[in-house]
Amino acid sequence: MKVVFVGNPGSGKSTLLNSLLGAPHFASGISIGTGLTTHKQAHYENGNQYIDTPGLDDVSTREVAASEISSALSGTESLQLVFVCTLEAGAVKAADVETIKAVLSALERAGGHVRDRFCILVNKCSPNEMEKLSAEAIERLRRDFSCGQGIPYIDFVPLVPEATEQSGALVVSREFMESVLRKTAPTLLPVGARVRVQAVKFLQATNRLRGRLRQARSLLSVGCAGASAAKRKRRLLKLVVTAVAVVAALGIVPLLFRQSEHGVPPRLHNLGSTSNPIHMQGSPSLSSMP
Repeated sequence: MKVVFVGNPGSGKSTLLNSLLGAPHFASGISIGTGLTTHKQAHYENGNQYIDTPGLDDVSTREVAASEISSALSGTESLQLVFVCTLEAGAVKAADVETIKAVLSALERAGGHVRDRFCILVNKCSPNEMEKLSAEAIERLRRDFSCGQGIPYIDFVPLVPEATEQSGALVVSREFMESVLRKTAPTLLPVGARVRVQAVKFLQATNRLRGRLRQARSLLSVGCAGASAAKRKRRLLKLVVTAVAVVAALGIVPLLFRQSEHGVPPRLHNLGSTSNPIHMQGSPSLSSMP
């Protein structure tokens, strides 16, 4: 089986692959100005091929990255596809969403079956983000990252600060990473399919999405100086509705953390079907909760 990790520079793909293999087979750590992975890297173990790919959001290597990801996805009839993403102030990043769209679109053009057949690993979650991951917030993130391609498996990995400093650090257990793969249905491709990820379309789509998100934020921040309190409230409400409409039109809804009336996040025991469970690394299993 071919196992392919895709994500943007600094997302932690290489570190998670090393955790999966239980040894530092892929270069990881701090890299200034660009990602450490600039070309496809592969490691063979127990009949499986594990592939680390460069990120599309690296300006200096975008064309090469698109070619390397295309190569990693081609030449097989099935593969396990893991997208490694990170959050920004509790919300999805435009570059991560467009990377997922670009890769899934390329697989579909090649005749691949991708719906529900990939995994989202949200890496480097801050303690505050981990604490506030309610069932509603998780489902929003799953929907935003899935790009309309069904209900993929999603899981969360907490931030381990020392891992960003050390080369070859292992941030989660091998058992956790193996369980993620067991819950990820393989992407299926026709015999001899050639996948082509389009770097130019990724750049254009990402720039459009970033511009619209900036527009939504600016609408929320427009001042209402000189207006009465009642007018300010009405105008602010109109701005919020407009901003939400802009974001909703993109299919991307920022993560809105919801807490219970006592300020304690709801338990995560009603997250959907049992065929697609969610378990956050470092938290008790859902089955152990009362």
